[in-house]
Amino acid sequence: MSKNKDIVGVIDFGSRAIRVIIGSRLRNGQTHILGYSSVPTQDAVHFGAIQDINLAGKLANQALTQAQAMAKEKTYYLYCGIQGSTEMSGIHDGKVEIENGIIKPEHLEAARHNASLECVTPESRPVSCIKSEQWTVDDIRVADPIGMQGHVLKGRIHFTRLSIFLENNLRTCLENQKKKIADFVYMPLAAAHGCLTLEDIRLGAAVINFGSTSTSITVYNDNRLIATEVFKWGSGHYVGDIAAVLNVYFEEAVELLLDYGINIDLFETPTKGGFKLSSTSIAPPDSDVTIKLQKTVTGAPGTVAKSKLDAVIFERSKQFAALIEDYLKTNNYLMKLSRGLIITGGGAAVSNQDKILEKTIGISTRIGLPLGFNELPDAINTPEWAPTIGILNYAFAHRGGTGTASAKNGRQTKNSFLTPIKWFFNDFIW
Repeated sequence: MSKNKDIVGVIDFGSRAIRVIIGSRLRNGQTHILGYSSVPTQDAVHFGAIQDINLAGKLANQALTQAQAMAKEKTYYLYCGIQGSTEMSGIHDGKVEIENGIIKPEHLEAARHNASLECVTPESRPVSCIKSEQWTVDDIRVADPIGMQGHVLKGRIHFTRLSIFLENNLRTCLENQKKKIADFVYMPLAAAHGCLTLEDIRLGAAVINFGSTSTSITVYNDNRLIATEVFKWGSGHYVGDIAAVLNVYFEEAVELLLDYGINIDLFETPTKGGFKLSSTSIAPPDSDVTIKLQKTVTGAPGTVAKSKLDAVIFERSKQFAALIEDYLKTNNYLMKLSRGLIITGGGAAVSNQDKILEKTIGISTRIGLPLGFNELPDAINTPEWAPTIGILNYAFAHRGGTGTASAKNGRQTKNSFLTPIKWFFNDFIW
């Protein structure tokens, strides 16, 4: 690691792609992207869980090698994104009494520990996020309690119960590539950290992260994390629908989805009974556009009417919009979202995904592009990369917030050419 900058590497094991970013933070606080890479997952990962550890390791190494070559920097410790179900995620309170009246970093650690006690199970361990903590000193909310005087420190902290099985396989996958994990980051929170402004968090916003196999909703209001929810459906359902109805392969289904997107002209104001297709918006058979398919299964037609493709995509988009609306209304969150909805992830790249949500739910919706860096290469200035950028934002906050770059096992997580030598002595000599 250069004396003048802190080098950080992050990795996201997505169901469709493994993404890696290497970034730096200068002493003056400026942050920069040095290198990045994305490789298709090839079914080696599903819903954040390793399915084929050898293939996943090979693909992770490929992404890391490409990112390091671009960055011209080596990274040995990585911050790793994790997925998880809603049942394994929640907000807990922890408090600690301040004996000498001055709050120190160890008091925050004690409060985090006390809050985590309800989350400990034999099959998992709690993982928190430093960017999603709220603190009070003597019942008064503060942004950063360190150095303040008070009697009782309370923390409201989000925890994810990380499966030991999942953790062990992620660590093994990267250790086989001579890398180690510095910390884990819950991806619904990472998606929010990658695209929300301070105004969004204060005034109220919900981040919808459309992944391939899952979709998460993360709600903020009044500078606080209100809730997270994970659903086991995502943009992969669009792909599956297209592949099933048109008898094409998944690769072409993805291309059709991204090329044509959601036909917003099919939308008509919802009625009490649900949605209706506008009869004037569907092209008549004699004027319908014919799409030539590149490769279909044996015996299937080689062309399809665009109206048929539009109907397949639109029906699924209605279902997604209805599910999101139901969640927000059932939990009385809509009135708390002055800044509306922000959508990220691969599903946000589907044309008109934001518009169908805005028309259905009646709330402003925008695409969530990555934030937090002085300059972003065009290739990663997209909603698909916002969650991975969020991991990087967390990593810098974690290293600054803890005052060190220590990992859970007590080893330093700073990246330098001496790191592999230190590992050797730790593992085999000491």
